[in-house]
Amino acid sequence: MKLRDGEALAQLRENDLRSLAGAIRTGRICFPYSVSSLSRIVGSQMAGPVAAALQSLTNQGCGSDALAFCIEM
Repeated sequence: MKLRDGEALAQLRENDLRSLAGAIRTGRICFPYSVSSLSRIVGSQMAGPVAAALQSLTNQGCGSDALAFCIEM
């Protein structure tokens, strides 16, 4: 099942979103977003869709600080 970018992020639990935002903000996870690094935070099932969502948002001009801020909201 292919999720749209917003759907992939919306399906994450609150603690996963906080962890993801923190990892992006500190540089532990950065562009290009890999499935293997994301799977440690969001689980293997969601890592692919989340990687695609983050990649798409970055390609649209969203920097890492802005991305982390939006995920935390």
